[in-house]
Amino acid sequence: MSFENILVFSESGITTITLNRPDAMNSLTFEMIEELHQLLEDISRDDQCKVIILTGSGKAFSAGGDIKAMSEGMDAMQGKAYLQKINGIILKIVEIEKIVISAVNGFAVGAGCNLSLASDLIVASNEAIFSEAFLPVGLVPDAGGTYFLPRILGLPKAKELVLTGKKLSAEEAERLGLINQVVPPEDLNKTVMDMAKEIAKGPSRAIGLTKVLMNRSLWMDLRSALEYEAYSQGLCMQTADHKEGLKAFREKRKPIFLGK
Repeated sequence: MSFENILVFSESGITTITLNRPDAMNSLTFEMIEELHQLLEDISRDDQCKVIILTGSGKAFSAGGDIKAMSEGMDAMQGKAYLQKINGIILKIVEIEKIVISAVNGFAVGAGCNLSLASDLIVASNEAIFSEAFLPVGLVPDAGGTYFLPRILGLPKAKELVLTGKKLSAEEAERLGLINQVVPPEDLNKTVMDMAKEIAKGPSRAIGLTKVLMNRSLWMDLRSALEYEAYSQGLCMQTADHKEGLKAFREKRKPIFLGK
């Protein structure tokens, strides 16, 4: 499968998706969004894929919305349709039962910043910059910014970042708990790939359900969370990976999980 705006490489249960519009800082056009949606839909049905890495080519992860298209003018319905396309990507990343790691190589601005926040894990180059740059162009945060930021940072700090449009260095983003890890640019790909390989070796069914449980916990009460845990645990107890884990424990060896 070939695409015009993204690059795809799969190996050892890991699929790397590279946003590939470097001359436009990987801004999110209608065409790129459509390609991402199609690819994520296909990956969601691929049992061989355990982990997804999302990154950008050139000096940016993603500069967010397509400023060129906005400059040419969008009416209210076109603007809503554009955002609904982006929203579909955000929902797919959050809901897919595979771990998504964002390897933020450079600028992650506006919707590009929030695209990274939808991921399960975020590793950034120390050259990366994060910014909620919506108000300077007369827009409200989108792509899940008003959802992710208060839950990660708390409401006062989330409002500060949005209202000031402050640019965060990767180190400051890590200090605030916005991202997981900062590494030198030359170590980014290896660090993320090593992390992905370690996760890919795990019990993929249990890992996928763990992601779902933790994401849903953000809006569930305790009773509902406990019920979902019990249901999911019952499913995991039927898997071959659970049986392999028990057997490996008894035999004092590392388990070999097959994702079944």
